[in-house]
Amino acid sequence: MSKEESSHRIVEVIKNKPHNGKKINKILLSPNMNYVVTWSAEDQSICGWQIINNLLVKSDHYIKIQELNEDFSSPQSNISLKSISNNKLVMIKSDQDNVYNLYDNCWMNKESINCGVIGEIRACDLINNEKIFILDVCGLLTQWNLDTLQFEKQYQLE
Repeated sequence: MSKEESSHRIVEVIKNKPHNGKKINKILLSPNMNYVVTWSAEDQSICGWQIINNLLVKSDHYIKIQELNEDFSSPQSNISLKSISNNKLVMIKSDQDNVYNLYDNCWMNKESINCGVIGEIRACDLINNEKIFILDVCGLLTQWNLDTLQFEKQYQLE
C-alpha cells in the first residue's frame, strides 16, 4: 500500500439531528461542566450531550416528554427545563394545575411548657429540635428539654 492510498480514508458521517431538527429553546450545563442538556419546546424533547476533554460529543440521550408522563404533554401545561445535576439527573417543571388534598386536622395538646407571658419573651431558639432556649425581657435565659418537657437550666444574663 502506497503513502497516497494510506493517507485517504473514507469516514461516513451520520447526520443525526437532535430534537428532529426543531429549535433548541434552552441549554443547561451540569455543575462540573461534563454534561449538557438541551430542550426543544416544539419537539417536546430533551437531549443529553457528554463533554469529554472540553469537546462536545454526540448526543447520548434523547427523551420525548410523552415517554416520561402523558400529563406533561397536555396542551395547557407549560413545560420547562430547570436544572441538571452532575449525575445527569434533569429537573423538569410543569405549570399545569396541581391537585391538592386538603385535610382538616385538629390536634389536642397533651403537654405544654409554661414559659411566661408572650410579651415578656425577647427571643426563642431551638437547638437540634431537642432543646429550647427562651430569653425574657429581664435577661433570664431558660433551657428546656423538648423530649421530656423538663426544665433543665436557667441563666441570668446582664
